[in-house]
Amino acid sequence: MAGYPRFDVVGQVALVTGAARGLGRAVALALANAGADVALGLRDLSSDAGLVAAIEATGRKVLPVQCEVGDIGQVHAAVDAVRRTCMTHAERAAREAERRWPGPATPAMANAIREVHDTLANVTALRPTEIAACCFPNQPLTIVPLALGLATVMQSAEAAILLAANIGGDSDSVASIAGGILGALYPDTVNQQWDEVVEIVNRHHLAALANTLAGLRRTMDS
Repeated sequence: MAGYPRFDVVGQVALVTGAARGLGRAVALALANAGADVALGLRDLSSDAGLVAAIEATGRKVLPVQCEVGDIGQVHAAVDAVRRTCMTHAERAAREAERRWPGPATPAMANAIREVHDTLANVTALRPTEIAACCFPNQPLTIVPLALGLATVMQSAEAAILLAANIGGDSDSVASIAGGILGALYPDTVNQQWDEVVEIVNRHHLAALANTLAGLRRTMDS
C-alpha cells in the first residue's frame, strides 16, 4: 500500500506496544502492510481507535493484548499471549502439511506439538531427566515438538540450549530450534561467546553474509 516503507515481513508475528496512537499505531500499520500478523499492546482493549479493523483490512491477523509497558507483569503476559498464538500457527501449519500429504495420514505432528507443549507447561521444574523420560528427542515426532515446546515455555535462549544439550537424543536439533526462536524473542539471552565460537568453527561469516544480502536486496528494490 502506498505511503508505507517498503520491506517484507511476511509470515512474521510482531508485538507493538503503545499501539493505540502515534508512533505505535504507525508502526503496527506499517508492519501489517508489510505482511506481518500483529499483536497490539494496548492500555485499554476497548479503545483501539479502529486499529484492529484497519489491520484486518490488510488481510493480516491481529491480536489485541492488555499491555501497559510500565507494568512488567502485563508485558510478560503480552509476550505469553503472542507465544501461544505462535504455537497455534505451528499446529495449523502441521495440520495443513499433513492434510496435503499424499495417501492416508493423521494429524500426528500437530497433535504431538500440542501434547508436548502441554506436558512441559505442567512440569514444575524443567530438568533433563524428567524431560527425557516423557519427550525423548529421537524421532521427528519428538524432536520438533520438544523444540517448539521449550521455545514457548522458556524465556532464555542460553537456558534452553543448556537444557536441551543435557537431554540426550538429537539434542543439537532441539537446541538449535529452541535457541533460535528464544534468541529472536529475547536477544539479551543469547550467549555471545557461544555465538562467536560457533561462527569461528563453522566459518559461516554470517555477519558478512547478512550485509551482502542486505546490499543485494537494496539493489533489487531500487
